Amino acid sequence: MLRSFPSSCQELDSIIRKRSKIDNKNIDHPSFLWTRYHQNWLYILPCAVGQNDKALGSEITRFVVALQCKDFDPEKYSSLCEVLAKIYKSTASTVRVVEAYLSVFATGQCEPINASSKFDVADYTKTDPLQHVDVLDLVRKFSANTVLIWAAMLMKKRVLVYSSNATLVLKMIRALPALVWHRKDWSVMQPLVEGDEEDAGAVCSGTTEHLAHRADLFDLWVDVDAATVTPTAAAKEDFLLTSVHRDVAGLLSRAAASPDAADAPLVAEVEAKTRELLNKLRTLAEQEDSGLLSRQALYDQLPNRALARFLFNVALAEGLADLGADADDLVACCDDDDDAPGPHPAAEEGEGE
Repeated sequence: MLRSFPSSCQELDSIIRKRSKIDNKNIDHPSFLWTRYHQNWLYILPCAVGQNDKALGSEITRFVVALQCKDFDPEKYSSLCEVLAKIYKSTASTVRVVEAYLSVFATGQCEPINASSKFDVADYTKTDPLQHVDVLDLVRKFSANTVLIWAAMLMKKRVLVYSSNATLVLKMIRALPALVWHRKDWSVMQPLVEGDEEDAGAVCSGTTEHLAHRADLFDLWVDVDAATVTPTAAAKEDFLLTSVHRDVAGLLSRAAASPDAADAPLVAEVEAKTRELLNKLRTLAEQEDSGLLSRQALYDQLPNRALARFLFNVALAEGLADLGADADDLVACCDDDDDAPGPHPAAEEGEGE
C-alpha cells in the first residue's frame, strides 16, 4: 500500500488486493467493484497503466484506488475513484491524491487538474436510489423462479448469487433489495464473498467463486451463469409454492413479457403486493393476546401448512411473530452431502388450499 488516509491495516490491504485481483496479470480490463468491509462499504477501482501514463514510469503497471465509506452510492464513488486515479496517473504523487480526497471530504469538491478530473458531490445528492437497479433484467433472467428470490428476501433467508463475472454479480445482487423495497435496506448485501467464516449469515451475498457445495453459507443458491435458482435441502420446505407465490410470480412474468415494462413501476407493484400481505399478517397478529403470531395460530387458521409456514417465516422476519417453543421445529439441520443444490429449483406445490 503506497499511501492511505487514515492509516490502513494489513487485513484491509489484503482484502483490497484479493478482491481487486490486482495481482492477476491476465486481467487486462479490470472493472470498478463495490463490496463490504465490516460495517462499511468498500469501493475499489483497479487501474491498468497505459503507454500514455508517462508520469508513472515503467515500474508501475497497475494500481488500485480504494475508498472505505459509510454510505451506499456506487455511482458517486466510482466517479471519485476515477478522478483520483487520473490525478495519480497525471502526477505520480500519492500526496496529490490524498489532498484531492481531503478536499472532497471537507468541501465536497476537488480542484481539477484538468477537465476530466473534476468532482462535485452536489451532483450526486438528489439521485433516485432505484435509478441504477435493474429488476427487470433479474426477472427476465430467472423468469418465474424470481419469485423464489422474492420469497427468500422477504423471509430474510440467506441468498447467495453466483457468476464468474464480478460485474454481473454486482448488477444482479443490487436488484435483490428492491424486491422487498418496503424495507429500503441496502445493508443486507454482502457482495463478493469468498467462503470465509465471516461470510456466513448474510441475507444477500454475491460471489465469483463456485460455492454451490457450501450449503452452510446459504439457503438459496442463485446461479446467474446457469440461470437457476435452487434451495438447499435443509431450506426446501420454506420454498414450497403457495397461492401467494403464484400471485407474485404472475405479476413478475407479465412484467418480463411486456416490452413497455419499467423497473420503477415493477418495484412499486411488488411493494404493494408485499404490503398487502404484511397488512393481513398485522391484522392476524392484533388478534393474539401477545400481539404476535405463533406458528400454531397460523396452522389453526390455515389448512395449507406450506402457506402457514411461509407466512410465519415472513411474520418472523417482520417482527410480527414469536418463535417461542417452535424454534426447534422451524430450523431444519442437515449435515449430509446432499445439502448442496441440484441443477433445478424445488418448485413443488404446497398442500391444497
